[in-house]
Amino acid sequence: MDKERLKQIIEQVVIIVEGRDDTRRLKDVFGRSINTIETGGSAIPESSLSIIREVSLNSPILIFTDPDVQGERIRRIVSDFLTHQTGEKDIVVYHAFLRRQEAVGKKAHQSLGVEHASDIAICQALTQALEGYVQEPISKDKPEGGQFATAKDIRELGLVGGADSKVKRQLLGEKLRIGYVNGKHFADRLALAGITRKILYDALLSLETTVETTNNSENLSDVDKQTTASSLLKEETHEG
Repeated sequence: MDKERLKQIIEQVVIIVEGRDDTRRLKDVFGRSINTIETGGSAIPESSLSIIREVSLNSPILIFTDPDVQGERIRRIVSDFLTHQTGEKDIVVYHAFLRRQEAVGKKAHQSLGVEHASDIAICQALTQALEGYVQEPISKDKPEGGQFATAKDIRELGLVGGADSKVKRQLLGEKLRIGYVNGKHFADRLALAGITRKILYDALLSLETTVETTNNSENLSDVDKQTTASSLLKEETHEG
Protein backbone atom coordinates (compact mmCIF):
# COMPACT_ATOMS: atom_id res chain seq x y z
CA MET A 1 0.00 0.00 0.00
CA ASP A 2 1.49 3.36 -0.98
CA LYS A 3 1.59 6.24 1.47
CA GLU A 4 -1.16 8.23 -0.23
CA ARG A 5 -3.58 5.30 -0.14
CA LEU A 6 -2.64 4.62 3.49
CA LYS A 7 -3.33 8.26 4.32
CA GLN A 8 -6.78 8.04 2.75
CA ILE A 9 -7.65 5.04 4.90
CA ILE A 10 -6.20 6.52 8.08
CA GLU A 11 -8.30 9.64 7.64
CA GLN A 12 -11.36 7.43 8.08
CA VAL A 13 -10.31 6.06 11.48
CA VAL A 14 -9.61 7.57 14.88
CA ILE A 15 -6.19 6.72 16.31
CA ILE A 16 -5.73 6.21 20.05
CA VAL A 17 -2.28 7.45 21.13
CA GLU A 18 -0.68 8.27 24.45
CA GLY A 19 0.18 11.93 24.14
CA ARG A 20 0.60 15.12 22.14
CA ASP A 21 4.04 14.13 20.84
CA ASP A 22 2.51 11.04 19.23
CA THR A 23 -0.22 13.13 17.60
CA ARG A 24 2.35 15.62 16.36
CA ARG A 25 4.45 12.82 14.88
CA LEU A 26 1.51 11.28 13.02
CA LYS A 27 0.52 14.66 11.63
CA ASP A 28 4.12 15.13 10.46
CA VAL A 29 3.82 11.90 8.50
CA PHE A 30 0.25 12.07 7.21
CA GLY A 31 -0.89 15.68 7.50
CA ARG A 32 -3.15 17.60 9.84
CA SER A 33 -6.34 15.80 8.85
CA ILE A 34 -5.39 12.80 11.00
CA ASN A 35 -7.76 12.29 13.95
CA THR A 36 -6.37 11.16 17.30
CA ILE A 37 -7.50 10.79 20.88
CA GLU A 38 -4.77 11.14 23.50
CA THR A 39 -5.05 9.09 26.68
CA GLY A 40 -2.55 11.23 28.56
CA GLY A 41 -0.87 8.18 30.04
CA SER A 42 -1.96 4.85 31.47
CA ALA A 43 -4.26 6.36 34.11
CA ILE A 44 -6.99 6.95 31.55
CA PRO A 45 -9.79 9.12 32.99
CA GLU A 46 -13.39 8.05 32.62
CA SER A 47 -14.04 11.16 30.53
CA SER A 48 -11.50 10.00 27.91
CA LEU A 49 -13.02 6.52 27.79
CA SER A 50 -16.45 8.07 27.30
CA ILE A 51 -15.15 10.09 24.35
CA ILE A 52 -13.56 6.98 22.85
CA ARG A 53 -16.84 5.10 23.24
CA GLU A 54 -18.87 7.84 21.53
CA VAL A 55 -16.40 8.13 18.67
CA SER A 56 -16.25 4.35 18.19
CA LEU A 57 -19.97 4.25 17.39
CA ASN A 58 -19.35 6.09 14.12
CA SER A 59 -15.68 5.52 13.24
CA PRO A 60 -13.24 2.59 13.35
CA ILE A 61 -10.70 2.83 16.17
CA LEU A 62 -6.99 2.15 15.72
CA ILE A 63 -4.93 1.70 18.88
CA PHE A 64 -1.30 2.74 18.40
CA THR A 65 0.56 2.90 21.71
CA ASP A 66 4.22 2.70 22.70
CA PRO A 67 5.86 -0.76 22.75
CA ASP A 68 6.45 -0.76 26.50
CA VAL A 69 4.65 -1.77 29.68
CA GLN A 70 2.64 1.44 29.91
CA GLY A 71 1.65 1.25 26.25
CA GLU A 72 0.52 -2.34 26.69
CA ARG A 73 -1.57 -1.35 29.70
CA ILE A 74 -3.29 1.44 27.76
CA ARG A 75 -3.97 -0.91 24.86
CA ARG A 76 -5.52 -3.48 27.20
CA ILE A 77 -7.66 -0.92 29.05
CA VAL A 78 -9.07 0.64 25.87
CA SER A 79 -9.57 -2.70 24.13
CA ASP A 80 -11.29 -4.29 27.14
CA PHE A 81 -13.45 -1.20 27.60
CA LEU A 82 -14.63 -1.24 23.99
CA THR A 83 -15.21 -4.99 24.08
CA HIS A 84 -17.75 -4.48 26.86
CA GLN A 85 -19.38 -1.54 25.11
CA THR A 86 -20.40 -3.33 21.93
CA GLY A 87 -24.11 -3.63 22.78
CA GLU A 88 -26.12 -4.17 19.63
CA LYS A 89 -23.51 -2.64 17.38
CA ASP A 90 -20.08 -4.10 16.70
CA ILE A 91 -17.19 -1.71 17.26
CA VAL A 92 -14.33 -1.99 14.78
CA VAL A 93 -10.93 -1.86 16.48
CA TYR A 94 -7.57 -2.24 14.78
CA HIS A 95 -4.22 -2.66 16.57
CA ALA A 96 -0.93 -1.25 15.24
CA PHE A 97 2.36 -2.30 16.82
CA LEU A 98 5.88 -0.92 16.62
CA ARG A 99 8.94 -3.05 17.24
CA ARG A 100 10.85 -1.89 20.31
CA GLN A 101 13.94 -0.97 18.32
CA GLU A 102 11.80 1.21 16.05
CA ALA A 103 10.62 3.33 18.98
CA VAL A 104 13.97 4.18 20.56
CA GLY A 105 14.73 7.88 21.01
CA LYS A 106 17.90 9.48 19.69
CA LYS A 107 18.85 10.85 23.11
CA ALA A 108 20.03 8.71 25.98
CA HIS A 109 17.48 7.66 28.62
CA GLN A 110 14.46 8.56 26.49
CA SER A 111 11.54 6.18 26.92
CA LEU A 112 10.24 4.18 23.98
CA GLY A 113 7.66 6.09 21.99
CA VAL A 114 5.69 6.35 18.78
CA GLU A 115 7.06 9.87 18.47
CA HIS A 116 10.59 8.47 17.94
CA ALA A 117 9.68 6.12 15.08
CA SER A 118 10.69 6.80 11.50
CA ASP A 119 8.19 7.52 8.74
CA ILE A 120 8.86 4.06 7.30
CA ALA A 121 8.32 2.26 10.61
CA ILE A 122 5.06 4.12 11.26
CA CYS A 123 3.75 3.42 7.76
CA GLN A 124 4.66 -0.26 8.04
CA ALA A 125 2.95 -0.61 11.41
CA LEU A 126 -0.24 1.09 10.24
CA THR A 127 -0.27 -0.74 6.93
CA GLN A 128 -0.05 -4.08 8.73
CA ALA A 129 -2.88 -3.06 11.03
CA LEU A 130 -5.17 -1.96 8.21
CA GLU A 131 -4.23 -4.30 5.38
CA GLY A 132 -2.84 -7.80 4.93
CA TYR A 133 -4.33 -9.34 8.05
CA VAL A 134 -7.94 -10.25 8.69
CA GLN A 135 -9.61 -7.51 10.71
CA GLU A 136 -12.96 -8.19 12.31
CA PRO A 137 -15.17 -6.20 14.67
CA ILE A 138 -14.54 -6.75 18.35
CA SER A 139 -17.19 -9.01 19.83
CA LYS A 140 -17.90 -10.46 23.24
CA ASP A 141 -17.47 -13.99 21.92
CA LYS A 142 -14.39 -15.85 20.75
CA PRO A 143 -13.91 -15.97 16.97
CA GLU A 144 -15.74 -18.88 15.40
CA GLY A 145 -14.62 -21.26 12.69
CA GLY A 146 -11.13 -21.91 13.97
CA GLN A 147 -9.74 -18.79 12.32
CA PHE A 148 -7.28 -17.90 15.08
CA ALA A 149 -4.79 -20.07 16.95
CA THR A 150 -6.01 -21.54 20.23
CA ALA A 151 -4.10 -22.24 23.44
CA LYS A 152 -3.87 -25.86 22.28
CA ASP A 153 -2.31 -24.75 18.98
CA ILE A 154 0.22 -22.66 20.87
CA ARG A 155 1.27 -25.66 22.95
CA GLU A 156 1.46 -28.01 19.96
CA LEU A 157 3.63 -25.51 18.07
CA GLY A 158 6.09 -25.44 20.96
CA LEU A 159 5.42 -21.81 21.81
CA VAL A 160 4.96 -22.67 25.48
CA GLY A 161 6.53 -25.30 27.70
CA GLY A 162 9.67 -25.91 25.63
CA ALA A 163 13.29 -24.95 26.15
CA ASP A 164 13.17 -22.64 23.14
CA SER A 165 9.58 -21.44 23.51
CA LYS A 166 10.56 -17.99 24.78
CA VAL A 167 12.99 -17.49 21.90
CA LYS A 168 10.33 -18.56 19.39
CA ARG A 169 7.80 -16.12 20.85
CA GLN A 170 10.38 -13.36 20.80
CA LEU A 171 11.20 -14.00 17.16
CA LEU A 172 7.55 -14.24 16.16
CA GLY A 173 6.77 -11.08 18.11
CA GLU A 174 9.40 -9.26 16.07
CA LYS A 175 8.39 -10.74 12.74
CA LEU A 176 4.65 -10.25 13.25
CA ARG A 177 5.04 -6.83 14.92
CA ILE A 178 3.12 -7.75 18.05
CA GLY A 179 5.90 -7.34 20.62
CA TYR A 180 7.02 -9.92 23.15
CA VAL A 181 4.14 -11.71 24.85
CA ASN A 182 4.29 -14.45 27.47
CA GLY A 183 2.88 -17.86 26.70
CA LYS A 184 -0.30 -17.34 28.69
CA HIS A 185 -1.42 -14.38 26.59
CA PHE A 186 0.16 -15.24 23.24
CA ALA A 187 -3.00 -16.62 21.59
CA ASP A 188 -4.99 -13.59 22.76
CA ARG A 189 -2.42 -11.19 21.29
CA LEU A 190 -2.50 -12.98 17.94
CA ALA A 191 -6.28 -12.65 17.78
CA LEU A 192 -6.07 -9.03 18.92
CA ALA A 193 -3.71 -8.24 16.04
CA GLY A 194 -5.90 -10.12 13.57
CA ILE A 195 -3.22 -12.72 12.90
CA THR A 196 -4.83 -15.90 11.63
CA ARG A 197 -3.68 -19.43 12.26
CA LYS A 198 -2.27 -19.64 8.72
CA ILE A 199 -0.26 -16.45 9.11
CA LEU A 200 1.17 -17.79 12.38
CA TYR A 201 2.07 -21.15 10.82
CA ASP A 202 3.76 -19.50 7.84
CA ALA A 203 5.74 -17.14 10.06
CA LEU A 204 6.85 -19.95 12.36
CA LEU A 205 7.91 -22.09 9.43
CA SER A 206 10.07 -19.27 8.07
CA LEU A 207 11.74 -18.87 11.45
CA GLU A 208 12.55 -22.53 12.13
CA THR A 209 16.04 -22.25 10.65
CA THR A 210 16.71 -19.11 12.68
CA VAL A 211 15.61 -20.73 15.95
CA GLU A 212 17.60 -23.88 15.20
CA THR A 213 20.72 -21.83 14.51
CA THR A 214 20.23 -19.96 17.79
CA ASN A 215 19.74 -23.11 19.86
CA ASN A 216 22.84 -24.71 18.36
CA SER A 217 24.95 -21.98 19.97
CA GLU A 218 25.89 -24.27 22.87
CA ASN A 219 27.96 -21.79 24.84
CA LEU A 220 25.44 -18.98 24.85
CA SER A 221 23.30 -18.03 27.83
CA ASP A 222 19.53 -17.62 27.40
CA VAL A 223 19.98 -13.84 27.12
CA ASP A 224 22.73 -14.24 24.51
CA LYS A 225 20.57 -16.70 22.57
CA GLN A 226 17.74 -14.19 22.43
CA THR A 227 20.15 -11.46 21.30
CA THR A 228 21.59 -13.72 18.63
CA ALA A 229 18.11 -14.71 17.49
CA SER A 230 17.07 -11.08 17.20
CA SER A 231 20.19 -10.31 15.15
CA LEU A 232 19.45 -13.19 12.81
CA LEU A 233 15.88 -12.00 12.44
CA LYS A 234 17.02 -8.48 11.58
CA GLU A 235 19.29 -9.91 8.89
CA GLU A 236 16.45 -12.05 7.53
CA THR A 237 14.03 -9.10 7.48
CA HIS A 238 16.61 -6.87 5.79
CA GLU A 239 17.39 -9.47 3.13
CA GLY A 240 13.66 -10.07 2.52
